[in-house]
Amino acid sequence: MVLDGSGPSAYRLPVVAGLNFLFVRLAEACDLKLTGADRVEHKGGSIHLIFHPADAAEQPDEFISKLIQRERWLRVSDGATYNELASRIGSAGREVRELLSTLGASEVAGIGASISTTHLLHQFGIGERVTRLFDDDQNKIGRFSPGFGIEVSPLEDIRTWVGGLTILLAWQHSEVLAKRTADAGFVGRTVVPLPVPFLLTLN
Repeated sequence: MVLDGSGPSAYRLPVVAGLNFLFVRLAEACDLKLTGADRVEHKGGSIHLIFHPADAAEQPDEFISKLIQRERWLRVSDGATYNELASRIGSAGREVRELLSTLGASEVAGIGASISTTHLLHQFGIGERVTRLFDDDQNKIGRFSPGFGIEVSPLEDIRTWVGGLTILLAWQHSEVLAKRTADAGFVGRTVVPLPVPFLLTLN
């Protein structure tokens, strides 16, 4: 594990969950103490934890206590929480696959290429159906999705997609992406996979 120094006695580490269960204990084992945290909303949100040496004068701030309490409420250290999550992911994946089968499309274009959409392709078992990926982030154009090797094309090229069906993989931005997709000239149907799968018609 690498900690990037942001000062003579402070270290920042980006994490997503498990503060109480893991990182407080990790700090203690490394002769450190957890003194603060910054919430970062970019790309779905993450947390930067701030550590200091155990003998430093800095003390944990109020946000740490609130964050630990919230994780207790969310039961992030309880294995049953993740069993429930896996069950919900399985159910959602089946619903999306059934919808795609009902629509009769052998090929689907995915809109949104990111770490989270790569996970969605794998966990929902739809990676073999998605044969094209489109994104409006120029840094992703020409790159390939892990595991499936699907090249990412510019969103503006989606007007050339002849498959007739797309899926908004970046579903948390569905309203914005649906508008951008329509503005790019795509006419057809698009599936929004979460939180409940439904079909949009763009024209």
